[in-house]
Amino acid sequence: MNREEEEEEESHEVLLSVFAQHVQLGLCFYDSRDFTLHYMPDTSDNHKLQLLARVVQEVSPHVIMTPTTHPECRSPSGVQPSQVLSRHPAP
Repeated sequence: MNREEEEEEESHEVLLSVFAQHVQLGLCFYDSRDFTLHYMPDTSDNHKLQLLARVVQEVSPHVIMTPTTHPECRSPSGVQPSQVLSRHPAP
């Protein structure tokens, strides 16, 4: 890998935006490598947000954005998405 490719790889970022309410999950992510925005249609997740954890594992975001100030942005167990994501830190 030459220096230019190394610099490009270092500046590559993935940004993930997540909204979880009850067991409904909406998300999208932006990949700066190819300047694309990917989205997943709203879908159901379980109360442990296992689908969300899997997406975080697969996408490996550098930044995760959640509306944690939204009073209804909680899973049925009362866990904020940001608390779940804190157990799965981005690399």
